Amino acid sequence: MFVHWNTAYHKLLFITDPAVIPFPDLDQKIAMADYAIEMANRFGVDKPKIALISATEKMGHHFESSVDYSIMCKMADRNQIGKLHYGWSARYFPSMR
Repeated sequence: MFVHWNTAYHKLLFITDPAVIPFPDLDQKIAMADYAIEMANRFGVDKPKIALISATEKMGHHFESSVDYSIMCKMADRNQIGKLHYGWSARYFPSMR
């Protein structure tokens, strides 16, 4: 986890490191999202926003990451991931903690 503070931006940025797990499976992606939310909470961010970033901006079944992120958003709808729900984008959802 990397925490970045930029004087030109009004919020802290929490970045998980993809080099540690270059090809995470769905369970690992969920664990990374939960950990990022937990760390943001410890820094005083009550409702952090999560951006699920992939190599492509289009959803496609042949891109495992976009399929996993779609599953994570559906799980978030059902409060199965750290009490999350997604906001205005299928790859972006604020925490409800």
